[in-house]
Amino acid sequence: MKNILSCILVLIFVSACSVAAAASGQYEPDMNTLQPGITRSEVHSELGDPISRSDLPGGGSKETFVYKMGDEPAPARALMHLCLDVVTLCLWEYIGFPMEISMSGNAYEMDVHYDRDNKATYFKISEEAAKPEDQES
Repeated sequence: MKNILSCILVLIFVSACSVAAAASGQYEPDMNTLQPGITRSEVHSELGDPISRSDLPGGGSKETFVYKMGDEPAPARALMHLCLDVVTLCLWEYIGFPMEISMSGNAYEMDVHYDRDNKATYFKISEEAAKPEDQES
């Protein structure tokens, strides 16, 4: 009886991982709005808070942002995972959750330079942001 109860508890805790992963995520920034001349607050509204800030010679400043592409919430996919969980008695999680993790998008870095009036003057997008495990060496 104790083993059956343990199995039921494990199934309950594991059952919604792929559903939650598909339903959560970050909306992609609108790259068309990121043009020279926009204000610092407009940049922050698209990219969020910067991970670093430094002053530049001549009175300007530079901020570095990390953002994700390809990680938008997908309610239809979350519903599909939920239905497959019910039909397979949560066995779908062994396929669905790793699939959702692999589709979680890529992180990129962007440097933005501002003039003295806090207007953007330069945008530089990196290929892909360094992952935390890459920075340990």
